Amino acid sequence: MTVTDLPTSNNETLKQLQAMQAEIDALQVHVMSTRKRWYHDASAVVAVLAFIFSLTTTAVAYVQTKQNNVEADRTALRQFMQRLLTLPQEMTTMQRDYRDSPPEQLEYLLGLKRQEATAIARQALRRLHDRRQKSLKEFRTTFRLWNVPL
Repeated sequence: MTVTDLPTSNNETLKQLQAMQAEIDALQVHVMSTRKRWYHDASAVVAVLAFIFSLTTTAVAYVQTKQNNVEADRTALRQFMQRLLTLPQEMTTMQRDYRDSPPEQLEYLLGLKRQEATAIARQALRRLHDRRQKSLKEFRTTFRLWNVPL
């Protein structure tokens, strides 16, 4: 608009305002009609697919980590059990090898083996207890997520 286009009366001003309003309405209708749905927009589809992929890989990693932890616990418990099963044989061999030595020395060595057996058993129980506590915690968390009262 220039200075020469300025309206000289209220009637002309009103007409110009109505014309501008009509142009604005037409532009709004045009903009709204050309708007695409999100699934027609390539970048939105890629973003949704990336999000789904991210959730999937996170879930797979979680399950795999959980399985690895269970396997590590089983391996450790298996090793504890194997060691506990070999201790009586070692104690018998020790009694046979040290039968001519002073009884205090033999009792001292057998006491060390008993302490080792106790320590291994405690480690195994602690490992089982920790695993059970983790399982219970995961169980409770899962049920809380699903709003199931415990």
